[in-house]
This record gives sequence, structure tokens and C-alpha cells, in this order.
Amino acid sequence: MKVFWWLVVVTCVVGGTVTTALVVIEYVNGPTATSTTIRLVTTLKLPAVTICPKVPDAFNFTELFGDMRTFLPNISESGARDLARYWLGGNGLENMDGLSDFNRSYLDVLAEQYRIWSKVRPYNCTLVYMPQLPGIPKLPICDMTMIAKNYYDVVQLVLSGAKVAQECVPGCKRWDYQVSLQQTAALQPFKDYAFNLEASFNDLQYEDMREVLTTTVPGFMSQIGGQFGFFLAHSA
Repeated sequence: MKVFWWLVVVTCVVGGTVTTALVVIEYVNGPTATSTTIRLVTTLKLPAVTICPKVPDAFNFTELFGDMRTFLPNISESGARDLARYWLGGNGLENMDGLSDFNRSYLDVLAEQYRIWSKVRPYNCTLVYMPQLPGIPKLPICDMTMIAKNYYDVVQLVLSGAKVAQECVPGCKRWDYQVSLQQTAALQPFKDYAFNLEASFNDLQYEDMREVLTTTVPGFMSQIGGQFGFFLAHSA
């Protein structure tokens, strides 16, 4: 009879220890679950809208050149065309994934793109957005004329055709927008404008998705107490 009760006690002690250890391991690992909530609001901020005309006839270069001459009186027509190509080309940024925040993964990929860029462009200079990155050598800013002249041959042909193996990890806090485009014929032409753009939300609500811990401190204490209480009751 004593052997039986000793076996019961040992079994309860081992079972309580094992289950308690499993609860502790689960709490340390921090398992999460996705919580999705539809939140109704009175107002929503519209995201930034960037219009980049890529088609040559999408803008009037004569008017654009006149505006440039207002701020840069000595600029030539060829220099103005190079400047327009440079900025309409995205200043080189259209070859990189767009993220809302400059997190660590974004900076790592940006630095890797710089190393690729520096190999194919041995001009001993850097781009305007590169000097502040950690680990990047201090170099003079490349002349705009040189970049505009070699932009198509190097950036468009070399980087666009290259295979990029790096992936940018999205930031922990970010907004993801789902865009739908609706087009309709206007009843009458817009005076002094070539087009009309209206942006709005269909509903004043958004979907809030969060990763929440499945094991909290009170829940952890409750599970520990439950494990001890279960085997203690059986041993008694």
C-alpha cells in the first residue's frame, strides 16, 4: 500500500513539474494571436498623393521651362530638360521599395543598394540622400548634370534589369491602403485645368489589426496555480 501511495505522490510531483515547466516555456516564448477590429471614426486623414507624369506629352515643357527660369535665370534649355528627366525619374528612388518608416531593415537595404550603385557608377561621388546613412563613406554630392546624363544608361538599364534578392521587412506600425479607381466622363471641360482628381473614403472606418499576447501575467499566474492545485488535490 505504501508503494502505491509513493507512486501517486511521485507521479503528481513529476506531472506538476512538467506541466508548470511547459507553462513557463509558453510564457517566455510569447505566443501571439491576430486581433482584428473594425473601428468607426468621424474623420480619416487622406494619404499623401504623388502625381508623377511619366508620359512625355503629360506636361507642357514650355511652361515648365518658364517656371524654371524664374528661379534659375541662367539655366539652359538642355539643362532644364535634364533636370526634368532627373526629378521625373524619381531621383533614383523608384527602384527601391517604398516604406512608411526608415526602420533598420529599410536602411540595410538602402545601404546595399548604395553598394550596388557605387559598383556600376565609379564617379567617386554619392547621391543627395546617401550622406546621412551610417557606414557610408563621406563623398561629395554628384553633380546633377552628370547624373542626368548617365541616368538612363545606368539606373534604368542596369538596376531595373538586376535581380534584387533582399526583402524589406515592413514596419511594426504602418497603414496599408486599398485603392480603387473610378473614372467618369465630365459633363463639361474644366476651365484652366487638364484633369480633375478627387480622393475620398467610401466609409469612415478602418480595420485595426494587432498582434496580442495570448498569455498575460495574470493568466500566467492563474495557470501556475491551476497546475499546482490540480496535482496537489490528487496527491491529497
